[in-house]
Amino acid sequence: MLCLLAGAAHAGPVQLYDRSTLTSQTIDWSSFGSPGASLSTPVSMSFGAETVGINSSSGAAELRQQGTDFSGNFAAGDGLLSLPDGDKSDVFDLTFSGAAVYGLGAQIEPVSGYTGAFTGMMKLYGSNNALLGEISVAGDATRAGDDSAVFLGASSSVPIAYVAFFVEEGSPYFPVEGDLAINELSLSETVPEPSSVLLLAPALLAFAGLRRR
Repeated sequence: MLCLLAGAAHAGPVQLYDRSTLTSQTIDWSSFGSPGASLSTPVSMSFGAETVGINSSSGAAELRQQGTDFSGNFAAGDGLLSLPDGDKSDVFDLTFSGAAVYGLGAQIEPVSGYTGAFTGMMKLYGSNNALLGEISVAGDATRAGDDSAVFLGASSSVPIAYVAFFVEEGSPYFPVEGDLAINELSLSETVPEPSSVLLLAPALLAFAGLRRR
């Protein structure tokens, strides 16, 4: 049973619900510039053995800070990476080169002053643009600045070459949007184990022991 569980966990991307297993690298967007700065994309920067690239179809991205020029429910002072307000149809993705990436995640919410329910989505791609899978999470955008922004993360047994972020706010005109912001990005250069699987394993071992008796 444990073998089957482990195989299922690594057959495709597995959702992560917090940063606790993503310990290899943290990408602080302030490394790209000060809050309020505009970036011309594609742009990239090295962080140790990892190089992270920022791409958007509009050719622009912005650096912001919760409580300074962004009013959402990230933690006060969080450095953010976003698309310019109103770029709803633009593609927003991050690329990875150098050390292999097997897990990643960040908190996410829409921009443009939107408040209310939304869905955060992330598509993960391997080499040669192969889609590894899609992860989504339900969130609630507010202006509380209380670190309640929902976390969107995933692990993969196959190295992740790049990831595309989207949000869905229920608009019939823009069902899926690139109009979003994320805070610092956490990475793992080994395959992280979801905490739920780790917590379940002792119970499954005990159950297997009872069955053998």
